[in-house]
Amino acid sequence: MAVGNHPAGHFSGAPATKRVRGLLAGRRRIAMPALVAALLLFGTAMLPAHASVTRSQIPAASLKLTLKGTVLSGTNQPVAGAIVEAAGKSAWTNAAGRYALVVPLKLTTTGMAWGPGFSVQSFTFTLSFLPKVSTTITVSPFHLDSLFSDPRYGAVLKGLSPVMDGSPATVKVHGRSGIPLDGRLYLEWPNGSVHTSPLHLKGHKFSGDVSFGGRGMYIVEIVAAIGQAEFTVPVFDGVKPFIPLGPNYGKDPADRSQASLDKYAFKLINGIRAGFGLPKLKRSKKLAQAAYQHTADMAAHGYYYTHPHIGSDGSTPDKRMVKAGVKCATGSWGENIGDGTSIANVMDRFYLSPVHLAVFLGKYALAGVGIAVWDGEYLMTVDLCTPGKK
Repeated sequence: MAVGNHPAGHFSGAPATKRVRGLLAGRRRIAMPALVAALLLFGTAMLPAHASVTRSQIPAASLKLTLKGTVLSGTNQPVAGAIVEAAGKSAWTNAAGRYALVVPLKLTTTGMAWGPGFSVQSFTFTLSFLPKVSTTITVSPFHLDSLFSDPRYGAVLKGLSPVMDGSPATVKVHGRSGIPLDGRLYLEWPNGSVHTSPLHLKGHKFSGDVSFGGRGMYIVEIVAAIGQAEFTVPVFDGVKPFIPLGPNYGKDPADRSQASLDKYAFKLINGIRAGFGLPKLKRSKKLAQAAYQHTADMAAHGYYYTHPHIGSDGSTPDKRMVKAGVKCATGSWGENIGDGTSIANVMDRFYLSPVHLAVFLGKYALAGVGIAVWDGEYLMTVDLCTPGKK
């Protein structure tokens, strides 16, 4: 995220990196999107010798697959109250982190595991053959990463609970980070509006206040100075936790040409704006050129994780736009950068990050998208602008 102006207080309205597992949102509980996590876990579950097979006389279409296992934290502690979900069915873990999920029996079962304060982990289990009886399989444990720590940067967030009782409250958060942080704390409310408050910085330590206005799903975010989301934590205030998902964008277009992918991404951005009653952005070929050249530069020089908004030549977003022939009104430009396994995945990460969502919902008129393949994934730059008077 980078913007040309920094309004203090309220936006009317990360990407997290691919190594941060899972950003979440809760306003639209729609079918599982392409996201669902920053990392996907693919596994093949062969029918093991110790699997319990229960014979049944019911029709084949009604046969069931029971998945049993545990959900653990990254430190191998059981995660109570976690959800394992697949095929429209859900199971909650008990105090020991154990669950039993019953789904229709199919060769392939795709789903996700998640717990309050933890990452989302997607999974796919494939049977070597389709049994003719209802089947129970004990699967390997899920290990969920905490959203309150980022070992890459020696970062820890304290004082915030992922589940609250619904009473209006101001919570004091604090922690440390091994990299410089943005001096603002971002809070997305249940209605989608994004609020900011000061984040006080002292060396590697930080502190700030987060004010909750009552029941609903909130997202608290602290951002690194380079634009990456350092912490993005969903908070369930007075509502039962659930796996929060963004819009269901559907599959990427079969045509993977640059023009087709850019057009699709642009359509999704305008779809997000329409959901908040905002006018559509106009596509600018010049902004698209600036965005693509920057994406290609990041892919070539590999600085996405260190200084994504600063080009290899030291250029900033506004300077790149001017070079492409677009002069924005003073302070009226913005840039979002993210990566993902698909275009929809990248858009999910933008949508589920308060600071990046606020950029998409800004008062801009033009936008351009630039996409490149990098490290086996899609890397995307979106440049936005309101032109100045000529």
